[in-house]
Amino acid sequence: MKNKFINIYILILLYFVVFRFFISALPFSKFNNLLYFGMDLLMMSVSIGIILNSKKQTIFQKFFIGFLLISLVSYFFNIDNISATTYLNGLREPLFFISNIIVVAYIFQYKNHILFLHKFYKIIKLYLIIQVPISILQFSIYGAGDSVGGTLGLINASDGSGMTTIIIYILTFFAILHKSQVRKSTYFNIFKYSFFLIPSFINETKITFILLFLFYFYLFLDTKKLLKTISITLILILIFFTFIKVYTSTRKDPMKYFSQDAIYSYFFYGKNGNINRVGKIIELWKDTEGLTIERSLGYGYGIFKGQNLLGISKRNKLLSEKWDGSKNLIFIVLLQGGVLSLLYLFLIFYHLFKQEKYFFNKLYKKYFSILVIIFFITLVYNTAFFFRGFILFVIPIIFVASNNKLLVAKKQSNLKHSIKK
Repeated sequence: MKNKFINIYILILLYFVVFRFFISALPFSKFNNLLYFGMDLLMMSVSIGIILNSKKQTIFQKFFIGFLLISLVSYFFNIDNISATTYLNGLREPLFFISNIIVVAYIFQYKNHILFLHKFYKIIKLYLIIQVPISILQFSIYGAGDSVGGTLGLINASDGSGMTTIIIYILTFFAILHKSQVRKSTYFNIFKYSFFLIPSFINETKITFILLFLFYFYLFLDTKKLLKTISITLILILIFFTFIKVYTSTRKDPMKYFSQDAIYSYFFYGKNGNINRVGKIIELWKDTEGLTIERSLGYGYGIFKGQNLLGISKRNKLLSEKWDGSKNLIFIVLLQGGVLSLLYLFLIFYHLFKQEKYFFNKLYKKYFSILVIIFFITLVYNTAFFFRGFILFVIPIIFVASNNKLLVAKKQSNLKHSIKK
């Protein structure tokens, strides 16, 4: 496999994520599904090519093969209710996730990965810049809500704002680290890049309260510089009250989200009978009591994603309707692949975050902690790690955040020169 081709391919996908909003407005947008299918197929083909050409398989390459075997067992036990086309379509999301890890790990094996990172930084900044005016425009037209999700708001309407909010906090923090490793004015960069957080101030995403706290707490946490910490804390209080004022203009009483009833309704059971996020996991566990196969291997992949006219069974249609609404990663994996697939997915995540640790900058150590916290949040909040746009940005960041040796070229001056360009 040519490393240069793979670099270009990943960068093209990232540019596609950035301009996806505009592409969807073009006349050929009706072929979007075909485009996504081609994107998934090529990503999986590249990862398979890497596996076949590897002299020694890495742990993630073994995970790819292992997941295929586990999902195949699940399919055979559900073969009466799932067609082959539905099963294969349903595998696209988890396989894209694992394939992307394999491809990114392959890119970072080569010395020219520093050039990939240079382009990657530019795409991150471009993505963050575009989100602000689009979000403001969406807010002026639709008001606060899922449609205020930047380039994802009108495309992923079910969770555009939530997905975008998580992405912009991850990318903004990473952009600050990128600038600060060359130019030491970390605090200036923090205030400068806080501008990119505006979309989270004008949508109704409740998770913003948690992310905003994590963002500034980890950036400014420095007990050795007491005076600076105190002054920064006062500024943060001002920022927080400004945020509350803006947020209050979009929602009458944002503090109501912190009440016990609101939290219970948001994560468990709504007053109108809706089963939300964690509540879905609880109810699914109750439903599969005594059903060994369903609990262990799930109801088969393709219940929510990939169903087509040839593949919808009566049972799967009922399951899809019953579990409609907000979903999270634990729930959709448990429903489709059972406990076995969920444990296997946790094993993949464990090795993804377990990689060799090397932090030449204390901020990277803090940032890695934030990524771990956000990971646990997304498990019960949404399906971010099965979303292409999230995966393409976050997987390279996890590699770099956990092992900063990837940022070191033969000479440190080479890195600084490439970043300053």
